[in-house]
Amino acid sequence: MAADARAMRPHDLISVVVSENLAASTDGSVKNSRASNASSQISGLIGTLHPGNALQNLVNQTSAAGLNAQGTSATNSSLTTTFGGEVVDVLPNGVLVIEAAREVEFSQQTQTIVLRGLVRPEDISQQNQILSTAISSLELEVRGKGIIMDYTHRPNLIVRLLERILVF
Repeated sequence: MAADARAMRPHDLISVVVSENLAASTDGSVKNSRASNASSQISGLIGTLHPGNALQNLVNQTSAAGLNAQGTSATNSSLTTTFGGEVVDVLPNGVLVIEAAREVEFSQQTQTIVLRGLVRPEDISQQNQILSTAISSLELEVRGKGIIMDYTHRPNLIVRLLERILVF
């Protein structure tokens, strides 16, 4: 007599528990060097030239170039949240295609989270929840907009020029 409340058909709702951590680092170095020599000489010009004559060596060039660079990059981020989603399609093999979105606005800042992926019905808990780690082909997009993003990202060239000209 117990009904199964788990999502299994299109337009069924499902709770998505997102717990994602990302840690990445890169370290690299580049070394390069190049040298070139070129010379040009006139040995005779309507007669012979003497070794002390300025026309003897018209062009004499020597150049060298070198590059020695090193760089390091590190990224650490995490996202933990739970929000509602919907089954948008059921594939012929029974796998569910889900989508979920959440938009939160606070302190003049808007954050939008969009999630898409494939879910096996057996991975859905009795509470109708799916962990983000059990979602295949997971696409997770987090976008921010507002006062914090405006001041942490560099404005375009025209805005920067106007800010220099119109100093308040």
